[in-house]
Amino acid sequence: MENTENSTELENINCQKDDIDVDEIPSVTEDMTDSTKDTPITTAEPDEAEILRQELSDLKAYIEYQKTKENRALSDLDEFRRLYPDTDINTIDSTVWKKVENGLPLSAAYALFEREEMLKQSLADEVNLRNSISSAGSAGSSPRLDYFSPEEVKTMSSDEVRQNYANIRRSMDYWRNIKK
Repeated sequence: MENTENSTELENINCQKDDIDVDEIPSVTEDMTDSTKDTPITTAEPDEAEILRQELSDLKAYIEYQKTKENRALSDLDEFRRLYPDTDINTIDSTVWKKVENGLPLSAAYALFEREEMLKQSLADEVNLRNSISSAGSAGSSPRLDYFSPEEVKTMSSDEVRQNYANIRRSMDYWRNIKK
């Protein structure tokens, strides 16, 4: 009798199997277990899996970009320490760091800063010299030394150059000192 009951159940199951609509089968078709966590892992729909793959790829690219950026910063720092061993990195002006943030290497940004500062100082020195020359000075001061800028000498006639030759030579010595 048991055989007839089992065969009847099999027939019922086969009939039910034929009634199943394929569209009603869930998208998660198989449960697996991650042996390291003992938690079930389910396969995701293809669209979700592709999104996750893309996110993973984007994260890997971002990590690689950050590593490259960090390596560049360390390389820039090493180069700076080699070129400017006496300069404390904590004393660097904020304008230098702004240039670095805009993509300029640290050593180049610092060199530009130094050059700009030197030009500002030479301009201030030139103005101070002109002011001291043109001021009346104190009583008993030495005779006035005429200073000529490169632009003034360029606009002089040949006779003016001959008349002021000694002062032009002294001015030229000053120009050389400023450029150093």
